[in-house]
Amino acid sequence: MDESYVKQGLFESVAIIREALKKGCLVDIHSKNADAFCKIQKLDASGFYVPWEGDAPENDESLDVEIFADTGKFEFHTSACAFKTREGENWLYIQYPDAISVTQRRKHPRLMFGDRRVYTAQGKFNDGLYYQFRIKDLSPGGCALIMEDGERAQALVGSTLRNIELDFAIHGTLTADLFVLSSEKMASDSNATPGWHLSCQFKRISEPMRRNLDSIVIKLLLEEKRLHRL
Repeated sequence: MDESYVKQGLFESVAIIREALKKGCLVDIHSKNADAFCKIQKLDASGFYVPWEGDAPENDESLDVEIFADTGKFEFHTSACAFKTREGENWLYIQYPDAISVTQRRKHPRLMFGDRRVYTAQGKFNDGLYYQFRIKDLSPGGCALIMEDGERAQALVGSTLRNIELDFAIHGTLTADLFVLSSEKMASDSNATPGWHLSCQFKRISEPMRRNLDSIVIKLLLEEKRLHRL
């Protein structure tokens, strides 16, 4: 069960937001007319700046903000203070909140892929056999894959799938090493061959790989929001 509580005061708020800037945490911001997944770029004594591609919020418009950090998810309500254009980019200045709600939960936003979004992962086992799996979900920390070979799925637990290519179509590709944490047989309501769910964690993430992964996650999150509106 998630444990939620509230941190009160400007000092606590600034400390959380400064840490989010330092760690490069993803931030989800909702305004009346736009949503944005981004990262905090800089802060000062009164607030912080984020890149903004949507319509400019009205002055003092209420914003809902979520920060996804290693220690939990932080949520707060605050107001937009200014909208600026610098060096051809739009920036939104957001005031520090008086209080932040903290939820102890999964540290990363996790994207689930249904039938409307089919992405694949392909590579080669150590014995030379080529494979292709379906990607079930993705987060900045890892992903889940679906395969049909139950014997192979169980044998893979504790091993590393090296140089596996995750293909997200127009959103980009990512080559990574995946450590297989667990495998679980998936329930099936039909006579089809049941699939196996592999829970995987990224290993040895370089800075260029992290930037590519963040870019793909943000594009997929924005696509998910668009599909929900249809």
